[in-house]
Amino acid sequence: NSGGKEPHAYHLLNVSGMAEHATLAREFGAAPWYHPDGNLEWTTPNRFDSLVARVERLRSWGYPVELLSPRRITEIEPFLRIPADVARVAYYPWEGMADLPQLIGVLAHAAVGRGAIIRTWSPVAALTTEGDRVTGVDLPDGTTVGADTVAICAGRWSDTLAATAGLTLPMAPTLGF
Repeated sequence: NSGGKEPHAYHLLNVSGMAEHATLAREFGAAPWYHPDGNLEWTTPNRFDSLVARVERLRSWGYPVELLSPRRITEIEPFLRIPADVARVAYYPWEGMADLPQLIGVLAHAAVGRGAIIRTWSPVAALTTEGDRVTGVDLPDGTTVGADTVAICAGRWSDTLAATAGLTLPMAPTLGF
């Protein structure tokens, strides 16, 4: 989703991610992880103005969003019960949900089919380098695994792992990043 993402550059990054999920779904044909069913948002009456402001900002950015009546929403989601004091609901038709465990499984299976080796439960002790290039990873058992490309996917510990190669990744170790 990208309906609540600011600043504009971060919004665009999320829109690009949404487009990549759609591209992957088309490439794989069957995409059980991908649910592009749209997103709904409403708020309490005293915060409705902030929702309208967000909708207007997103429209000015070219992002599809509509303010719909609760009656119209029940046509889209018949089993949804919207509180009686809600006059309008923001509907984001491009948004959806990706079931990440399923997606990871599909991508891992495809990678293995292309020759990748998957090592589960193998923590990385350090990045290996040659000159100014990262060339692989060291595992705690002393094994070095070489790679043409290394992607750091260590979440809030990414800065710590990058530091093993003398790299500075400016981030606060905070959950969710």
